[in-house]
Amino acid sequence: MLTKQENPYSEVRVSRFENITFFFRYWREAFLAICLFGSALFLINNLIASFFYKGGSNIDSNYPGYSFMWNYVSDLGRVISISGETNLVSRAIFTATLTIVGLSALGYSSVFSNFYKETSLSKLGTAILVFGILNGLDYIVIGFLPLDTHFTQHNAFVIVAFGLKLVLLVLFITIIFKDEKYPYRYAFIYLAYLVVFITFAFFLVFSLNGLLVPYLPTSILGQKLTFYLEAVLYIIQTIGAYIYMKNNPQNISVSSKI
Repeated sequence: MLTKQENPYSEVRVSRFENITFFFRYWREAFLAICLFGSALFLINNLIASFFYKGGSNIDSNYPGYSFMWNYVSDLGRVISISGETNLVSRAIFTATLTIVGLSALGYSSVFSNFYKETSLSKLGTAILVFGILNGLDYIVIGFLPLDTHFTQHNAFVIVAFGLKLVLLVLFITIIFKDEKYPYRYAFIYLAYLVVFITFAFFLVFSLNGLLVPYLPTSILGQKLTFYLEAVLYIIQTIGAYIYMKNNPQNISVSSKI
């Protein structure tokens, strides 16, 4: 019978076990790294996808390439561009990016809710986890529903994403203000973004009814501003969550201000 030293598979099993335990020990760091990567990738990949977009805008089907003012972000994910050409590369980048963004949202919410698992704020933490998972899955679904072939479904999930995001922002702001250890500046950053988010929704609703500035440029520019600021928001918040985690080791008691 082979001893541990003589068994060639023993070290392999030990190595795999160590890798698994390493992941479970540092899963929060791993998920935050994914979130940071996903947020930065959203900004970069949208720029790359716009270079591969096959043309056509919402006011000119013959427009060469992608227009920042007259094309929605979702136009990058079309199967066929507005100009009528196959939009394979841009669509592939768009879908992959939203999948990564969705996984990033899942990871961030999981880590953030874990901070409060054994505290008086656990219910708020659980709510963040639930809505964060739904929000992340929603992003992934949007990426696989092209605007041109699944128009109704695509827009429906976009509206759902807005609702989930609104709830999440309120939850993040509330829990940070109740946590004596989490720096208030991160709540105020969330609050600032919430103002932008609600302002865009306000302009979108009223411009749709012709009560304010023309609908198309308002909605397109507002969409881009909201999306890009959201990516920057989560880069900042991910760094903040990492700092908080290091300053407050796992299972540390987090007091409530109630």
